[in-house]
Amino acid sequence: MALNDPASSEFKIGLRHERPGQAKVWRGDFSRRIGDDWTIESTLNLFSDVNAQPALSGFARDSYLEVQLKRNLH
Repeated sequence: MALNDPASSEFKIGLRHERPGQAKVWRGDFSRRIGDDWTIESTLNLFSDVNAQPALSGFARDSYLEVQLKRNLH
């Protein structure tokens, strides 16, 4: 979703739900300009109940939140 504001705010979120093991994989992205030269971006990957799904059990400890502050050079 793009909010169409002056700061170009955008976010996306998604969920993948595996049955029958009830494993869930969440993904989210966010970005926003701060002034003319800076942008903040974040990414979230969250693995929930993946131990119940053998194909996903290797991701049980791989959840993370990443935040980046970027300077745009003109």
